[in-house]
Amino acid sequence: MQRRISTGKLDRPRSLAAAATRGVAFRTLYLGCWFLGAGMVYYFFGLETKGKSIERIDRELAKA
Repeated sequence: MQRRISTGKLDRPRSLAAAATRGVAFRTLYLGCWFLGAGMVYYFFGLETKGKSIERIDRELAKA
C-alpha cells in the first residue's frame, strides 16, 4: 500500500502570501490619493506666514 503525500500543508503558506499581497496595489493607491488630497488642500488653502507671528496673523484674521 502506497502512502500519498499531502501537499495541503505546503500550499497553505503560498496561498496566505498571495492573499496578503493581493490588495497591496489598492492600499498604495488609496494612501497616495489621500497624500495628494492633503497636498492640494495645503497648496490652495494654506496660510502663508511670511515671517509673521501667530498673534499678528490672528489680529489680521479678526479684522476680516
